[in-house]
Amino acid sequence: MNKPLSVDDVMKLLISIAEERKMKEDIEKGATIAGSGAFIGGLVGGPPGIAAVSVLRETLVELRLLL
Repeated sequence: MNKPLSVDDVMKLLISIAEERKMKEDIEKGATIAGSGAFIGGLVGGPPGIAAVSVLRETLVELRLLL
């Protein structure tokens, strides 16, 4: 039987790929932007504000205006 992947195994894989591609700085920058956006959205609009900021960030990423 196949054993399901553990979260630790997936994280190790993603980290090794990121290190191989030297994406660490982009990941940290993206995490900082996402975290600060969620914080500000939460302060301004509560849970709907967090959702709105999330949608806005995804739209900007799709348009290649962010990261």
